[in-house]
Amino acid sequence: MDQELMRIGVSLPDNLLDRFDEIIANRGY
Repeated sequence: MDQELMRIGVSLPDNLLDRFDEIIANRGY
């Protein structure tokens, strides 16, 4: 179960980073 929780904890930040990248790209930063 620990491995599953770790995978979820890693996948969420990845999605957030992807969204931030899109927002930053749209802003032109």
